[in-house]
Amino acid sequence: MTRLCLTNTPPASVAGRLAALLAGTLVIAPAHAGALLDVYQKGVTEDKTLEAARYARDAAVEARPQAMAALLPQLSGNGSYSYDETTQSYSTARFGSPVPMTVSQKSKTDGTSYGLNLTQTVFDWSAITRLRQSDDAVALAETTYRAAQQDLILRTAQAYFNVLSASDTLRAAVAQNEAIGRQLEQFRQRFEVGLSAITDVQDAQARYDLTVATQLQAETALASAKRVLAQLTGSRDNLVTTVRDDMPLVGPNPQDPSVWADAARKDNPLVLQAQLAAAIAERDVTIARAKHLPTVGIQGSYSRSDNNYTSNGATSPQSSYGPSVQAVLTVPIYAGGAIASGERAANATWLQRQSQFADAQRSAERGAGDAYQAVLTGMSSVQAYKAAVTSNRTAVEASQVGQQVGTRTAVDVLNAEQLLYAAESSYAQARYSYLLSVLQLKQAAGRLTEQDLAEIDRLLVADAPVH
Repeated sequence: MTRLCLTNTPPASVAGRLAALLAGTLVIAPAHAGALLDVYQKGVTEDKTLEAARYARDAAVEARPQAMAALLPQLSGNGSYSYDETTQSYSTARFGSPVPMTVSQKSKTDGTSYGLNLTQTVFDWSAITRLRQSDDAVALAETTYRAAQQDLILRTAQAYFNVLSASDTLRAAVAQNEAIGRQLEQFRQRFEVGLSAITDVQDAQARYDLTVATQLQAETALASAKRVLAQLTGSRDNLVTTVRDDMPLVGPNPQDPSVWADAARKDNPLVLQAQLAAAIAERDVTIARAKHLPTVGIQGSYSRSDNNYTSNGATSPQSSYGPSVQAVLTVPIYAGGAIASGERAANATWLQRQSQFADAQRSAERGAGDAYQAVLTGMSSVQAYKAAVTSNRTAVEASQVGQQVGTRTAVDVLNAEQLLYAAESSYAQARYSYLLSVLQLKQAAGRLTEQDLAEIDRLLVADAPVH
């Protein structure tokens, strides 16, 4: 036997206040193979939205080594080779002759030089703050990616349930079309032998034509839903399932909306992102203020230069080399007001992020309340539509018997059948809406994982595709 549980254990940070997000057990037959979970796992590798979020996380994670680099030694090398050739011509008096003599003298110089430069920051408060800020940046990247994962879980369920719902709607439309088609044929036969009025045939024909249009719309909706799912998974080969009729209806536990709201204010993915963004903005204020402070660094170098000077066939080599070390103190005095302006801008951005954080908390609280109520409403809707299916099925049977004994007309039978098919479609849709609201509640509280899809898979059974 398999015990069904639509919950997962919450983190220890709220374990005392949130015993379980959803709790309930039901003994059922062995679970169906993980169709929904399989779709999600395809989406993990194929969904481009999550793939983009993964690359964004990988890029943001590099913030820490980049910030650390500013505090580590900076080593660079340089080298050069130079060659210079000069020809100098001048006139001079020739001994014993009034005609001047032109004299040319050539010289050349070639040399090489190379060196190493080492710079080490001793004190730079802005660089130190950026290093601390990088931890928040990395945490924000991870949180954003986890939020994208939870969003993919919800989008997977939504797309998959849309396919199932469209399949159920098409199945109901096909069944209704076939049933009314049989009724239409019977009315025609009865009319031909004088047992039915032409108005019955015309009414059945009108209803039949309407079911044809409804079936075409259902086919279009199903094809569209499959395309959406294929966009997410990169494949159209997805197993067709339906929700088992004995699906348990489990309410939120604890049954206290304030506990859910509190969990959402603390652990909702969007809240965590806004909180970290505010922390990063607060560090930016410190960085802007640090530009008023002096910086201290040490610069060291070693250089060597070798030159050869050649003139009139004589070469004179020259060499110079040696180390150099100096401490550098930089004190900002005036930068045209740019530092003060940057500080004001950073402070305004920090206040903006704080407001966005507060708004995210309110939105998460509202979303948790809406999802909490949706779970309760979904339970009631499923129960109500299930009862409606039973009562409408009884009404159809009663109408058919009444038609045989002459107390009901053929129109009464058609009306009862239409109400039955409408109730069946609504019942199926209500079950998918209920399951989706369960996932939305867990996402609002920051607890949505792929294990939740595995739990829903236990409620699914294989179903024949609708043609």
